[in-house]
Amino acid sequence: MMTFAWPSHNRPDILRRSVTSLTESLGEKTKSYRYIIAESGNTQSIPDYVPSANLLYINDAYRKNLIEEVERELAFQGLPVDTAQFALSADHAEGSEGVHRNTINLATIGETFISNDDDVIFDIKSLPSSVHKQTFAGASNFFSFKNWQEFESFESQMDSVSCSDFFSLHESLLQNVAFSSSGLRGHSIYGGPRFIFTFNDSALAAFCQNSAFIDEALASRILWNETVQVHLVPYSSVATYSIGMNNKFMLAPCFPFGRNVDGAFAYATKALNPSAQTAHVPASILHKPLYDRGAYSSLEEIEFRINDLLWLIWSEWLQTAPTTLSIEDRYALSSDYFDQIAKQSHRDFSGYLINLSQRSLLSRASNLEAQHERLKLNTSIRKSSWPGLVMREIGLCRKRASDRFLPLPLESKRDGRSYDDQLNLTQEWVQSYANMIKAWPFIRNLMSKHKSI
Repeated sequence: MMTFAWPSHNRPDILRRSVTSLTESLGEKTKSYRYIIAESGNTQSIPDYVPSANLLYINDAYRKNLIEEVERELAFQGLPVDTAQFALSADHAEGSEGVHRNTINLATIGETFISNDDDVIFDIKSLPSSVHKQTFAGASNFFSFKNWQEFESFESQMDSVSCSDFFSLHESLLQNVAFSSSGLRGHSIYGGPRFIFTFNDSALAAFCQNSAFIDEALASRILWNETVQVHLVPYSSVATYSIGMNNKFMLAPCFPFGRNVDGAFAYATKALNPSAQTAHVPASILHKPLYDRGAYSSLEEIEFRINDLLWLIWSEWLQTAPTTLSIEDRYALSSDYFDQIAKQSHRDFSGYLINLSQRSLLSRASNLEAQHERLKLNTSIRKSSWPGLVMREIGLCRKRASDRFLPLPLESKRDGRSYDDQLNLTQEWVQSYANMIKAWPFIRNLMSKHKSI
């Protein structure tokens, strides 16, 4: 039985819109699926628009009982008991998105499920072959739109896909992969403007057939991003707005809060289990928040969050980890790696962050320089704004590296905290994350026993 899951915080109306867009599409088939809603905030209420026999509702009371049970298990294993609160409590001042995903993760061990943000709408579309031919073979389709009216006019010409067919495709792919990632249309999944530097050579060349592509993509967050055909990749960053997951692959825990949770989560899962692949699905789901966030922020601004820091640490750990490690050894050795980083003196910890930032910035600059060199003779790209923007990005990366930029996460800077408090808090978060990685196999094992009873 396929499971659908939604994390949500204080958005009952938009959550209802998302869930009912699915159940109304399914009709009589609604009772053939299982539903999980993990909710926090002051609007918690068992939804009356999902069959109660098919619903697991995760609220404060559920989390309280879960935390107490996990605390007992951690005490028995001789592990830090406060890891349970860190991983599973929705009381973090910085948010609770990762917490919800952790509780959903533990409720679906051994299962396949589709996790959805509460602002997606189950209206599935696909680009017809006539549109696919507008791009070159191997490139994903990426279209940007000035406003919703322009988007909706384009959308009206596209093919509709039934939810049942969409789910069947996910189910088929999830027999062999950890993640099945569908296309997205509507509001952008990209948190900032730097997505324009993520396109590979062939995709960039295809997109820049329209010389205004880069400028148009940065001017509005309304887009359509969809692959041409199903394809598998060993590693790909994934966005969890709506994504199929196979929890037989021992999905990693999420850091409990902060934006970009999905990037660090996907990277951690694949670092801990290299066989965890991603399948990209050639169909799109609608992502439509209540409020349009407008154009992207300036490229002169570099936002750095706690999940970005964790992603960087994972990438460095992977460079030293033997490829033959078992999953169990990967959990043990990676948690020790994070633990050693967190237990440094304040001076050494800040030095580590600066050096980590330098290596990342210089590596990014070198990669972009190499791509610029490869593509400098491409006529379409030369006519676009990409060459000028990429050279500015290279210069910014090299300047930040030479300035010995200290990447303290944005989340640590709330409430006017001092520099020392920000550094202390960042160190505490890395330590708590290390403890969570070490404890996660024991927590999953505990929850697996419940499922087998």
